[in-house]
Amino acid sequence: MYANAVKAVNKLRNGSAPKFSDGNYRGILTVSQAYDLKANTSTGQFTDISKYANPDRILNGEIGMIDGARLIESANVDTFSSTVTVHPALFAGAN
Repeated sequence: MYANAVKAVNKLRNGSAPKFSDGNYRGILTVSQAYDLKANTSTGQFTDISKYANPDRILNGEIGMIDGARLIESANVDTFSSTVTVHPALFAGAN
């Protein structure tokens, strides 16, 4: 999941997608994707919200940050089946 999240953020940057007013992008993840990211303890890959400098500005459902994208966990993201269960994620800029 980490590598795919970084690729998504890089596509936003390369496409000159505008950032939100806080200077970051947003990523909406399934509960399973959020679990995988939180379980990754490699240094520098995932920043948990408990390590934020300003924890008073946490978004509803926010779990942390990767590469300039604030990540929000949602149980309302529908999965779909192919040959496996697919867990889609949405990464977006401000517009």
